[in-house]
Amino acid sequence: AVVSTQSTGIYETKIHSFRDQVLDIVSENSRLQSLVSKQGSRDIERVQEQAHQVLQENRTLIKEQQMNQARWQELIEERNNEVLRIRAICSNMEEQNTALAKRCTKLEDKNEELREAYNSIAS
Repeated sequence: AVVSTQSTGIYETKIHSFRDQVLDIVSENSRLQSLVSKQGSRDIERVQEQAHQVLQENRTLIKEQQMNQARWQELIEERNNEVLRIRAICSNMEEQNTALAKRCTKLEDKNEELREAYNSIAS
């Protein structure tokens, strides 16, 4: 019976030692999980902040692009209107040139008539 009590005591000691080791391992595991969780949360927050910042920058760039596009559209319309105005002026000038050419032709014809009349009087 003495051997049995001693072996039971050794087993109880080993069981207590094993239980203490298991509790230490569980405690360390919990501590490490907490650290990983905190670090993961910080990483997630940092990535979310960076994503938000990139999103804001993209929105700003899109707004700038839209404003630039609208400004370019205005400039194109202004240039198109200027081209139409210049074409109208050119067309008007061509008509005036045609009218002046006709008047010149009439004046040249009149000049020729006068020259012929002068020559017939002079001779």
